[in-house]
Amino acid sequence: SARVVSASSLVWRGMMLTKEEAETTRAEGLLSDFLRKNQTLPSLIEQYEADVLSTYFDEVVERHFHGENLDSPLISVTSHKDVAIAVGGYYGRRSQSQGQKQLYLFKIAIPCIDLVHYSDHAVRTPSKHQSMIDRGTLLHVSVNGVDTAYPCDRHVESYVLYKINPEEILEVTTPEVTSSSWNGKISK
Repeated sequence: SARVVSASSLVWRGMMLTKEEAETTRAEGLLSDFLRKNQTLPSLIEQYEADVLSTYFDEVVERHFHGENLDSPLISVTSHKDVAIAVGGYYGRRSQSQGQKQLYLFKIAIPCIDLVHYSDHAVRTPSKHQSMIDRGTLLHVSVNGVDTAYPCDRHVESYVLYKINPEEILEVTTPEVTSSSWNGKISK
């Protein structure tokens, strides 16, 4: 008999969290903003999928990419550890309620079928992102003085819809970061 093996992709996500938030996330998984606010309303989720995701998924991705959707159903992930550190630290630094937060790095194994990324036949690339690709713009990342540059492709940023389950989180660490930036945006 044939055996089906589910292929997974290794991805990373950096987040500024308190120790308690990190422990909760490790135990319960990582929820998108949309699911965190609506998980107790299954009928709302069904309606959202029928009315919005089924027709306007490209627009949802576009608004998420541009940071225009505070209730996004998407969770951004990257194939590059240093991108997760720099971007996670940057967005966490911008947070108003830092308090006792520190950078946590999540190493995640996501089934390939659950990763949403741009392609010619599925999700359109957001317009700003497409113009970067057309110009050959690279994402420049620096972590602790080590500089790298990546083409703006699905390895730089992909998405997971709604939730990353706790069993998909392989490891949670607190990397030592003295300085980091991406495309000139200072994280630490």
